[in-house]
Amino acid sequence: MPVTTHLAYALTLAVFAASPPPVTGEAAAPPLTLPLTYIQSGFTTDDPPAWFYKTYDRKRLRVEGIAQFFDGAEVLNLNVDTATGRRDVRDLARAMRAVSAEQGRLFPGFWSFPRLPGFFRPEEVAKQPESYRAYSLKADRSVWRRAPSLPEDNESKIKFTGELFDVANGAAVEELLASIRRVFAWDGPEDECVGALCGFIVLNECMLSSNWESVWSKQETEHDVASPDTVMRLGRKTHRELFVDADPRYSYLNPAKRCVPLFSPTARDSFVAFARERGHNFDKLPADRNEFNDDAATVSLPDWVEFVDPADTNYWRVWEDWVYETWTTFIERVARAWCLAQKGNPYFRGVLYFQLPMWYSLREASKEPVAFQYRDERGDLQTETVTMADYEEYDVLNSVAMGTDMERLMRSPWFAGMVHETTKSIHVRPPGNLSLDEYDEAVENHQRFRHYFLAQGALAKRVCHANGKLFGAFARSQYFRGSKHLTPESFVRAFDRAIVPLQPDVVATIGPWFAEQSSLDPKYRPVMLGTTGPLESVWQAKREEYRRGFPTKQ
Repeated sequence: MPVTTHLAYALTLAVFAASPPPVTGEAAAPPLTLPLTYIQSGFTTDDPPAWFYKTYDRKRLRVEGIAQFFDGAEVLNLNVDTATGRRDVRDLARAMRAVSAEQGRLFPGFWSFPRLPGFFRPEEVAKQPESYRAYSLKADRSVWRRAPSLPEDNESKIKFTGELFDVANGAAVEELLASIRRVFAWDGPEDECVGALCGFIVLNECMLSSNWESVWSKQETEHDVASPDTVMRLGRKTHRELFVDADPRYSYLNPAKRCVPLFSPTARDSFVAFARERGHNFDKLPADRNEFNDDAATVSLPDWVEFVDPADTNYWRVWEDWVYETWTTFIERVARAWCLAQKGNPYFRGVLYFQLPMWYSLREASKEPVAFQYRDERGDLQTETVTMADYEEYDVLNSVAMGTDMERLMRSPWFAGMVHETTKSIHVRPPGNLSLDEYDEAVENHQRFRHYFLAQGALAKRVCHANGKLFGAFARSQYFRGSKHLTPESFVRAFDRAIVPLQPDVVATIGPWFAEQSSLDPKYRPVMLGTTGPLESVWQAKREEYRRGFPTKQ
């Protein structure tokens, strides 16, 4: 049967490999339907709970309100380390299950847990062995001991990265997995675990390296360079100068290999063993001299690292394979731990990866031609076929520093699919002082938009469907420049230039502007704060138009 039909059938049965049938005596959860739409930033759980939907009743009311516009909602979970934080997750999941049962269709949460239990908070990190810390190399060749982002840093609320700990350290990984299995058990003791989640767990923008952010970290020990004036081949210690760097090999667009948090002695041992299994006698981790300061360095490389000529492609190829293997295996084990913790919960639908282009790789699939659609300057739908491995910015788009082998993850039984984000991850600087709409049109007609968002998206979709997994994409609601939300006309144009060409199974969108206050039942208004704005009518119209044209008939 066609892939989309197969997916719809699997969802109707409400069974993924990650979520077995319910145990005896439990009613089956209502089915999902395709295409599935959800709102980002729909809920937050925390200790203390969000002030305007603090109680279970208000949570349920907010679910009902959002369900008028979307099929599901993202949940940003900021605390699973306290009984109150875990109870807040339980209450929201219970509200989602109740509304699902009442409406006869699943209202799935897209649950994001960026702060993994036991490995995030400073007091937790302080108790861990020093060997758990991830190492990178600074621009002066000294060792850079990494640590998770501080709780007040915005990045810590969105994603986790390889700085969490040394993912090459087996003891640290096992300790984390045990913590996940305990805290995310669906049928464990009240207050000790999060209970039965409703919907998907989502890895939001998780990656091995978040190197450019750490250059100006608030923690002095986290600085990649010694002062604001230190010059690196990567650029200067300012976001803007990195942003406009014209060399794609040493710029904001392509993270430096030396910033990969896998330069510890433990990582060296892992790399050496990996290489020997493949017939190579490498005994140190490689460093690229071109990525370090021009001036005479006062600190030598650590004993377990050596400079390797970029022309030694064999050495670097093995290292790249090892980086992908190490990070992707770690992510797969995390997903497996989540799925096993929720095994038996009929409302659980598995794990999704939500990721920007440039932050994941499709190495093997890129070698084969892929057809993709795009809108030309007149708005007409066109089709082009490309081989992404031949694209001049292939290395930028498939950066080893991010470490995510998306093809392998989509082959894994522990993943239900991925969402390909299409917002601001490409960098285009059109000439002149353009209006917001003119700027957007210039970006949407740029080759990077077509390759990064549409061609790479079409490739990701093919990988997903070949493995019976969901493919999602992002309906943009903000301009490419600044943070102002789109006008209704601009939202329609953006939808037609991304969602319509990609034809995703899942449509995600940021949504603080998708409910007209006048159209809300008064009972919902107190729990729909921050969601009102001018995009309700165009969102509803585009969603229904898209559903009518979607290849799977409901």
